[in-house]
Amino acid sequence: MRNFNIVRAFIIPFVIVFATITFAQQSNNNAFLFDGETSQLFVKDNDPGDETGFDFFNSSNSYNQITVQAWIYLFGDTPSDVKVPIVYRKVMGGTTFSLYVKNNKGYFTVGNSAPVITTEFPAFRWTALTGTYDGSDLKIYLDGDLIITETIGQIMSGYDLDDGSGLFVGNSSDGAFRGLIDEIRIFDIALGDNNINGSGGNGNPAEPFPSSLDEYLRGQWSFKEIDPVDGLLHDLSNYQNHLTIVPTIQVFPSKHLPFFIVTSILDDGDELPGDGNATSFNGEVTLRSAIEEANDLEGQQIIYFYIQGTDPIIQPLSDFLPTITQPVILDGTVQSGYSGSPLVEIIGTYGGLTVTAGSSTVNGLVINNSSGYSLTLSVVGGNTIEANQISGILISSSGNNINGNDITNSTGEGISITVGAENNQIGVLSSNDIFGNNGYGISIVNTNSNQISNNTVGTNTLGGIYLTTSTATITGNTITGNLGFGISLNTSSRNTISGNDISGNSSDGLVINGNDNVVDSNSVTGNSGLGLSVDA
Repeated sequence: MRNFNIVRAFIIPFVIVFATITFAQQSNNNAFLFDGETSQLFVKDNDPGDETGFDFFNSSNSYNQITVQAWIYLFGDTPSDVKVPIVYRKVMGGTTFSLYVKNNKGYFTVGNSAPVITTEFPAFRWTALTGTYDGSDLKIYLDGDLIITETIGQIMSGYDLDDGSGLFVGNSSDGAFRGLIDEIRIFDIALGDNNINGSGGNGNPAEPFPSSLDEYLRGQWSFKEIDPVDGLLHDLSNYQNHLTIVPTIQVFPSKHLPFFIVTSILDDGDELPGDGNATSFNGEVTLRSAIEEANDLEGQQIIYFYIQGTDPIIQPLSDFLPTITQPVILDGTVQSGYSGSPLVEIIGTYGGLTVTAGSSTVNGLVINNSSGYSLTLSVVGGNTIEANQISGILISSSGNNINGNDITNSTGEGISITVGAENNQIGVLSSNDIFGNNGYGISIVNTNSNQISNNTVGTNTLGGIYLTTSTATITGNTITGNLGFGISLNTSSRNTISGNDISGNSSDGLVINGNDNVVDSNSVTGNSGLGLSVDA
């Protein structure tokens, strides 16, 4: 199976609606989404603000203590052995401090020291990371608990600056953060254990700190909103080091996140449809419960997969999964262990998906319905299907984009495009491999204006690409090794067939029955029957 190397960062559409201990601030309830590619926040040394908010540490022996805190939510596991930055102070030759994630573990360094490291933690939950240094001991905390202390002694004070010096969040030359950040804080002391906050879990991730710590606060960025006047993320401390945002970043409620995470391979339904949680009767989120919940809500929903402790194989046992009637994104690329090829499988007699809502995306899944087509696109089109392995697609809606998939082992056609399905693009952006199906590789019947480009179509039982009473543009495909013809036009006129490699098929290479077809620059060789058969 191919390595599916399409990478897509989904931007989630969402409408934002904004006792005895005295706290310095109220808990915020929003977070910023970082896309794992270009998202970054920063303030340079020469930008407006009081730079002593972040350049104090290690500027001299008098400033040798620091605490750095962050509340984060990973979208999937971090890439293997990649340093994924949360927040760091960049200077010439390195950093004065850096808090980052690698292999789903938190890391904290000061003055380019060796890091202290947390235990591994899972994605798709709020996680609190805190690093402290008191001039001798370097510590790191996970969710409020001290994980390790390393005595590193006094680090060398002083550093030089260059044009790239400053405070940076979420992006570096090493990697880029993918997920949500709720809050970042910097103090000029090493906070004690009793003042290290964990995560609020289902509540606000970053809990307030006591006002007694306010005098030590050097920076506080609650990722609540982008300032409507200057477009910056404002520093809530007295130092006013507001962060520039590149590129535009979206803001989401950190308390009730607008997506569902499938964590169970079981098939239980949604316990309370419409409550926004998708929790099934087994207490976890199943694919069935997530679809049921998405169908009960307005607007496009996102369903991620993060199944741990077992092979991520989902087999509906007694009934087909619900038809998808509201726009949805199904994203299997964040499943633990994903490295380009789909891991999450939907299999069995009831293992198919039907999408009628339109404007939906299916990405990074294996869908293998043993009793029929594995994916049906009908009613409303405009869907994106990419980087999957699918046992047959039936299309009766328009404007769908099918790119970068393996389409194999179908009980019928690899792709069947039927009446009502127009302006579909198959392989235009990225080639599909369509092979080993029991019918035709691609069948187009009684419909017009579809484009089939750049695909590899081979070893299909009945033949490669078959059209009847239809028009299409068929360009740049490799059609080889099919057990029937290469391309066949049956009572089909005004088609364009160009730039295809049609070879090694078990019958005729190109069969034309129709008028006004344009056939240009094809390579037709080594087929068992005629190279070209025309009955116009």
